Amino acid sequence: MAKYLITCIQDMEGMRLACLLQKFTAFKSMKQVSKTLTIRMLAARELKDRRSMKKMYSFLIKLDVYRKQALALIHLLKSQAAEHFARSIPFQD
Repeated sequence: MAKYLITCIQDMEGMRLACLLQKFTAFKSMKQVSKTLTIRMLAARELKDRRSMKKMYSFLIKLDVYRKQALALIHLLKSQAAEHFARSIPFQD
């Protein structure tokens, strides 16, 4: 019984770590894209290129929406893993 419980806990910790790493890599990637778009938008502002500014701003808004969806999905996966872990532990009060 104790061996099974330890195995379940290790699996859960592995799942948490995987979710955390996925969240971190997604956040860093989106942060880099956001930074690049912001720099390009500032350059377009200096050149007074309204069309490019509008495009960059539109991309930033889409990126923000995508970021929220991706982080919500990662949170959902993490909560599902926690629920699965809670169901798999025997003799839980």
